[in-house]
Amino acid sequence: MRFVSEQSKAGLKILFGLLKVAMERLEQTSRELTTIYHTGNIISSGKSLNKIAEGIRDEILLAVPEADGAAIFLYNEFNQEYDPAAAPKNAGIIAPDSAIIKIVKLNPSGVIIEKYDEQNKEEFLKKCRSVLFAPIIKNESLLGLIILWNIEKENAFKDSHALLTASVGSQFAEAIENIKHQQEEKDRQRLKEKKEYF
Repeated sequence: MRFVSEQSKAGLKILFGLLKVAMERLEQTSRELTTIYHTGNIISSGKSLNKIAEGIRDEILLAVPEADGAAIFLYNEFNQEYDPAAAPKNAGIIAPDSAIIKIVKLNPSGVIIEKYDEQNKEEFLKKCRSVLFAPIIKNESLLGLIILWNIEKENAFKDSHALLTASVGSQFAEAIENIKHQQEEKDRQRLKEKKEYF
């Protein structure tokens, strides 16, 4: 306070700088809480897994305006690959290779990769300057992953984006398990009804 009173111009610049940082952090926290709330509503909507994934993808794009696009991939037990559950149509995006899957498994808080073209041969993601991978993980099992990208800007994503996206991924992981159990129960009921009919 003595510095502010003695050096008013410099002191005001420092106070405004601190206020700006505090406001940015408050805005980020507000955005994160809003996103978690809205994704919870999407998850509890009773829609199909792919529709929920699409809703979550759209919500993440609102929360992270630095992203040019986003996709969600979910693990398919039958072909043992990560299939697109919510990906832009005609973008040519395919699931990340096994090297990226390993990195994502080891980093539950998400991974940001710059200059993705130097590290991977996938046609779509090679065009991106920044890519964020966040796991959808439960009990150390990778159920899927969320990918955000920026085509033109390097360093587009911050750690706060990775943490937010990973938090949404954790929230979604719980829902995936519940939806799968519900679907299995519906399938059992249908089989039972068919047996009784014949």
